[in-house]
Amino acid sequence: MKIAIIENDANHVDFLRRELHHDNWSIDYYYNSTQFGFSNLHEFDVIIADYSLDTLSGRDLIKSIATKTTAQLYLMSDRTNAFSEDDVSNQNIAGFINKNDINDMTHQLEYSDVKIRLNRLIEAEHDKYKEILHNGTPDYTMREQDGVLVIEVYDIITNKTALEEKIHESGKNKAVISFNSISSLSSSMLGELTYLYKIFKKIHGEIVFWNAFKSELIERTIKECRLDRIIKLVDYLDDAIKYLSQI
Repeated sequence: MKIAIIENDANHVDFLRRELHHDNWSIDYYYNSTQFGFSNLHEFDVIIADYSLDTLSGRDLIKSIATKTTAQLYLMSDRTNAFSEDDVSNQNIAGFINKNDINDMTHQLEYSDVKIRLNRLIEAEHDKYKEILHNGTPDYTMREQDGVLVIEVYDIITNKTALEEKIHESGKNKAVISFNSISSLSSSMLGELTYLYKIFKKIHGEIVFWNAFKSELIERTIKECRLDRIIKLVDYLDDAIKYLSQI
């Protein structure tokens, strides 16, 4: 994954160079928007702009490039109250990073890495999954068990709005996710797992993936996409519920 970080604080750039590293990430640093302007915008998968740049603010920089790139765009600041309501509702901004919290930055970049990989897989199989045939079975079922949601997914979730409403109405923000009808994962189903992860993160929740078939193929696929770094895998439902009850 190719990352650009625009940060005018030289000391913080030195800090990031020391602390932010990953075997599969390549990171370029720029000290202002002018310097970044000479780069090849299209080579980046993720672009992180500090909120308080000298020449052009991070917000304005992202606004200026939003329609010119497919990269994930992040705003970074050492003050969470720097982000306005307009920033939060801006569909072009993938997320907000606390620049003093290296774990927060790493976690968000790991999520972006997974999402980018999955999107590429889905694009590669677009023709294969362009038309999904349903055999009368539901896309998913959802129930509450011991204070957490158990969501069993059988197919691509066609009405995601309805699912999100059901989750909201449940008042629960922890869920066990299982694909009980399949023993292998297509890129489209991996996309559904990522979607569910994102939904629960929005409500400050957590999900666990229940590998009901104890499928080595499913486990290997999830690890190859690095989803195991952000979603815990378990083989038994009781273990999943116990883990969620303790966090």
